[in-house]
Amino acid sequence: MYDFDGWVWLCPPIRPYVVCASARSGSTWLCEELSWRDLAQPIEYLNPAYVEYLAWRWGSANLAQYRMMLWKYRTNADGVFGIKVLGMHFFDLQAEHFSSLLDGDLPADPELRRLAYFDAFVPGCTFVWLRRRDMVGQAVSWWLAEQTGAWVQVTDDDRRDLSSVDYDGAAIDYKLRSVRREDEQWERFFTRTGIEPRCVEYEELQEFPERVIGDLAVSLGGHRTPAGVLPERHNRLQRNDLTDVLVNRYRLELASQQVGHGTGDTGISTV
Repeated sequence: MYDFDGWVWLCPPIRPYVVCASARSGSTWLCEELSWRDLAQPIEYLNPAYVEYLAWRWGSANLAQYRMMLWKYRTNADGVFGIKVLGMHFFDLQAEHFSSLLDGDLPADPELRRLAYFDAFVPGCTFVWLRRRDMVGQAVSWWLAEQTGAWVQVTDDDRRDLSSVDYDGAAIDYKLRSVRREDEQWERFFTRTGIEPRCVEYEELQEFPERVIGDLAVSLGGHRTPAGVLPERHNRLQRNDLTDVLVNRYRLELASQQVGHGTGDTGISTV
């Protein structure tokens, strides 16, 4: 965390970036790695829970003050500011939430309005789009995280009691629809606004983490490898034999119902 002298922090960050993702796409892992490469602390600053807590912590009465505090406390010494935004939060943004930041009439097109929100919150930001090809694995992972309450794994041992989880195909169906909808929403947003984001695929990130993260970090103005002493990583892969059983069971159900044809839901799942 950094603090600037004088009034420098009233100005927007020089090199802001946004990681656009959906739940269980590897965004927490990616953002942690970026933070170790001198790319600030890209967490969910527009998540209502984060906004409520940080606004209270900093005494911010409105979004304009909250934005100033983010620029002050979460922009690093090189002028880099990062933020992670999940689709479930981004596509529910309402104009009234941003009224203290906006001047004049907003565009009628909803995607251009959303871009206007970002232009006011982090002007000139670079967009990074993290996607997961295996949407079935992503949906099962999301459902399983809700069932167990374990959204991250911080040790090598998986301490979830998966044997007590009651399989629910209908609930996974709902998560799969949500994953697909968010992916379509992000694609529509980028297409409609003419933005060409830096695209990262979860599967490639998992197979070649050092190369993928290093290339992305350099493109954003950070270092290819972590600077200084590497802290202990907080995130571990949660996939194991039991999670694979759940994924394969759901895949068989999809196949029997002839659902998911042509969606790209193939390959090895990682949960």
